[in-house]
Amino acid sequence: MSDLIRKDLNESLVEEIEALEAILSEEDELDLNLISGSNNLQITTRITPLTASDTSRQYVGLYLKIVVDKNLYPEEQSPKQIDLFQVRGLEEKQVRSLTKILQDLCDDPGPVLYTLMDACREYLTEHNYPTCPCSICQYHIVQEDSFVKTPCFHYFHSACFGRYLNVFKPISDEYEDDFSVHGPKSKPKKAENVLPCPVCREDMPKELWNIQTLLKEQDGTLQSNEANTGVFVKTRSLQKLQRKMTVLYEKQKEKGALVQNNFSS
Repeated sequence: MSDLIRKDLNESLVEEIEALEAILSEEDELDLNLISGSNNLQITTRITPLTASDTSRQYVGLYLKIVVDKNLYPEEQSPKQIDLFQVRGLEEKQVRSLTKILQDLCDDPGPVLYTLMDACREYLTEHNYPTCPCSICQYHIVQEDSFVKTPCFHYFHSACFGRYLNVFKPISDEYEDDFSVHGPKSKPKKAENVLPCPVCREDMPKELWNIQTLLKEQDGTLQSNEANTGVFVKTRSLQKLQRKMTVLYEKQKEKGALVQNNFSS
């Protein structure tokens, strides 16, 4: 905590933050920011599940933002605002559930910063499995599936991601838009072993994965069509549409261009 921030906070808040700084590591990315034009202090930190420091087994994660009154918290007022952002691997309903848990912990005034962070970490540890859909096939990832987690915390079925790695070709040598009219490119050429994440386009080293191993995995498991599951289901009508699109795709590959619709109405 900088001296500039320290002198602007009440003594109890300073002591609580100093205790946090002693407990948290650099990986927790604790950040303090005085919001101009107000008495508010914004506290943000990165939360990950407990996996004995094995980051390869951290399948979910988020950032926690807490806003407190620098004069009234913790003795006279509880946190004014709690937000979860940059959430990875959790469904929206899980985010709402965790937010409710954190809000309930703030019913009464008192030091609660570490309690909130610990509750987040405990929740992520209990739910350390991605419950989001694969961003390629859009089928939900379930426990039986083999899946891939990218360094930027995006999730794909192993077979889906293997096919992506196998066929990926950049639009140009620099992943830039070939149709750009903004003059000559000035960015350095990307290395051949670097490719973008299919979701956020963040650069990733290709050697993190063995393509052939991924391609040997089975496709995603389809969910049963139970009522109110909220899970994407592959219906018969969708299967019929996919078969039709497969025929169009094969025609497209043969022609090497966009396919004319030759189906009679």
